[in-house]
Amino acid sequence: MAGTTNFVQVNPAAANQENDGTYAADPLTTGGVGVDDILPSPWLNKVWFQASTFICALAYVMANWGAGFNIVDTNLATLQAQILAFFQSLIGVPTCVRTDKTATYLSGTTYTNGSSSAVYEEVTLTATGSGTGDEFILSSIIDGATGPTQWITNDGRGACAIGFWVPPGKTFSATAVQHSGGTQPFGISQWTEVSF
Repeated sequence: MAGTTNFVQVNPAAANQENDGTYAADPLTTGGVGVDDILPSPWLNKVWFQASTFICALAYVMANWGAGFNIVDTNLATLQAQILAFFQSLIGVPTCVRTDKTATYLSGTTYTNGSSSAVYEEVTLTATGSGTGDEFILSSIIDGATGPTQWITNDGRGACAIGFWVPPGKTFSATAVQHSGGTQPFGISQWTEVSF
């Protein structure tokens, strides 16, 4: 059952407002508003847009969580009670456990999710050297099907990462390979398993 909210986004078309780069560098943003300053509308529209967008999104999530809450500004005490009820409803929500599997899971080896719930794998490939034409691939297979794949190109220096869900009882693997180029050092630098 959905709740309600009357919080809205100001200037949803983002008309007549500073872009992110201009707003971040604007002296009004970095130094604040001075006494008796005249506020330019493009800056002020961005302030209202940014604040209202976050508030609107948060109010929507809170209003539609579980049985639903009434997140409206009609009465401050009622709003405070609804926000408190929302946060109290989160007590007992399962949390996730992040386990470092970097030293346990090996590139190209197939494993099975032995838990009773899905797990999320986060794998990072790092190439520390560089050579002309070096390219590296980080790929995954989940239950026999091709999963997310990422590349390191531009002479093979840097990192890339993939993430994928593994249902209970299903197999998975992640493989780091050099696609082309020389013999630069590379490998899986981080593998984290997130369980719920």
